[in-house]
Amino acid sequence: MAGVDWKSQLAHKIVCAVILEREGKFLMLELANGGREYEAEGKWTNPGARIHKGETFHDTIKRSMAEKLNIKVELKGLIGLYQYLDAHEGYDVLRIVFKGEIVAGEPKAGERIKDIKWLDFEDLKYLEDQGKLLNPFVVEAVKDYLAGKSYPLEIIHDFK
Repeated sequence: MAGVDWKSQLAHKIVCAVILEREGKFLMLELANGGREYEAEGKWTNPGARIHKGETFHDTIKRSMAEKLNIKVELKGLIGLYQYLDAHEGYDVLRIVFKGEIVAGEPKAGERIKDIKWLDFEDLKYLEDQGKLLNPFVVEAVKDYLAGKSYPLEIIHDFK
C-alpha cells in the first residue's frame, strides 16, 4: 500500500531467555527498574535479554549472561517459543527460551539486577500467585523444561 510506513506497524520485541537448573532449583533474577518506562522493579524472571541489532540468539545469551550475571553459559537445547502481549509496553513479545548450563563463573547480580536466587518450582508458583513474575511464561517455560521438552539447537539456522 502506497504511503503506509510498514516499519511503524512492526509490533514485536524478541527476547532470549535461558533456564539454568541446579539441584532442582532454577536461577531467577529480581529486576531493578533500570530505566524502563514502566515499573519492573521487584519482578522476577529467567535470565535473558532483548536481542540487539545484529545479534544471533546465541550472541544474546552470551552477552546477557556476562553483563547481568558474570557467567558463561553453554546452550543445550531449545525449550520453546512463547508469545504474549506486553500490556505495559503495548506490543507483542516473542520469548525464545533455551536450556543451558553454566560452564564458567558463579552468578553475581550485575547490570539492572536487584537480586538473584535459586528457586524451586513451588517458589516460582508462589511468586506467580503473588503477581511477582515479569510475564506469564516464566513458569510455563519451567513447566516445559520439567516435562522434558527440548529441541536440538540444530533447528536454528544462523545466516549472520
